[in-house]
Amino acid sequence: MGVTETVPAPETATTPAAPPPQTAPGPFLAARPRDARVEALLAFALAAEAGEGASPDTVARRGAEAERLLTEHAHKLLHNHLGEIRREAVAEHMAALRPPLGFWGVAGACLAAVALVALGALWLVAHPAALAAALSLLGG
Repeated sequence: MGVTETVPAPETATTPAAPPPQTAPGPFLAARPRDARVEALLAFALAAEAGEGASPDTVARRGAEAERLLTEHAHKLLHNHLGEIRREAVAEHMAALRPPLGFWGVAGACLAAVALVALGALWLVAHPAALAAALSLLGG
């Protein structure tokens, strides 16, 4: 019967394990101002989606892409709502204006104008000196 010899397992070189990718954006948000939160979150999400470790360098590289995507989204949203914004602006402007006179208002204004002209003509007929002065001004 044979002697069984056990062979030791070869030693493998141990390499330091890379830190696990960060799964929470807390440290990135803490270092950024409040107005840059959305960009930081989107950059973190882009890095996580790409399967890259969410290190500060990766998130910084993805920050420009996040800013571009947010700008494109804002332009698209504004373009899609531009007609609605214009309609609302016109409605607000029209609400601030006085309503037009209408038929009876215009008819009354015309009658008042005719009455004023008639009163002026009657006064000129009653004062012939004023009528002569007015005619001389007209070149007659």
